[in-house]
Amino acid sequence: MAIFGSKQDTQRTGTPARQAASVSSNRPRLLGLGWLGLKAADTVAEARFLENILKLKFVDETTSSNGHAVRYRAGRLDLELVEGGSTWATRPKPRHGQPDISLIPSLQLNDLDEFISGLKDHEVPETRAFEQGWGASVLFFDPERNLWQANEIRVEPAVTGENIPAVGTLWLSVEDFAAQVAFYRDILGLEEVNKGDYIPPITEAAESYNAANPIILPATSATQTPNAPTLPTGTVFQAGAIRLALSPGGQRLENNQERVWGKDTAFLPGFQTNDLTGFARRLDEAGVKTSGPYSFFYVNSSPRGPQRRAGAALRFFDPEGHPLQVYQ
Repeated sequence: MAIFGSKQDTQRTGTPARQAASVSSNRPRLLGLGWLGLKAADTVAEARFLENILKLKFVDETTSSNGHAVRYRAGRLDLELVEGGSTWATRPKPRHGQPDISLIPSLQLNDLDEFISGLKDHEVPETRAFEQGWGASVLFFDPERNLWQANEIRVEPAVTGENIPAVGTLWLSVEDFAAQVAFYRDILGLEEVNKGDYIPPITEAAESYNAANPIILPATSATQTPNAPTLPTGTVFQAGAIRLALSPGGQRLENNQERVWGKDTAFLPGFQTNDLTGFARRLDEAGVKTSGPYSFFYVNSSPRGPQRRAGAALRFFDPEGHPLQVYQ
């Protein structure tokens, strides 16, 4: 599979940054992306990858009716490894036989060259580094054939002193770009930001979409001619300390099926809310069905070891069938 298309300097365009609305602190809303579920067929191999290569901090593990789960800290986001995933070879593919890579976790780190050296030492499949002057990125596979991105942004302060990766962005590849942007902005209420300081995963599918769907920017005055076509690279939403980035070029599954976590997609993003019942009512009013409740737990550190605090979660789908979770 070709990961990169031709290298070109694409300028980020899209909707101007949206100012955060002034709302009551009691209104049901999302507080941010704080959790990412990862289902794997071989949880032992995946755990070794997360601990030995990504060097994520172990937090806790538990066994429940949902199976065995291991919690890791990935910067400001908790990543939970859960058993029960399907192997890459048996995962259904979307339309036209394209590989099913819809969500890519993006890691922030201080030194990309050092990180790539570690990937090579562990014989992890990876692409060439993509340089953009002020930053660089690389794509690589985990043992489950899930695609990840690692990037170094040189204009930002160091992430950590030990060059330990932290999940900073979740990239979601979508087919109907405008509809998906409207869902995450208007239904979920995420703040749209376009700071231009991120590196999108440049895939062949995204470049094909950009070439076939150029955006013509309108003239800034009546005497000016419209600007030349430009190529969109996506839209970024701020979700607490983590960003959710939408990129064009994705494809729905056959017959617009909803993706099953662990079968059609390995990842399940989780948004924290201040009012689970109220936010469920908000989704219902927008015509978005939810399922659950599912058990969820928080982990607090203490001298006696990890202390679990029970919570609850609901699950739902975006318009293109990507599974999402909201918890309190």
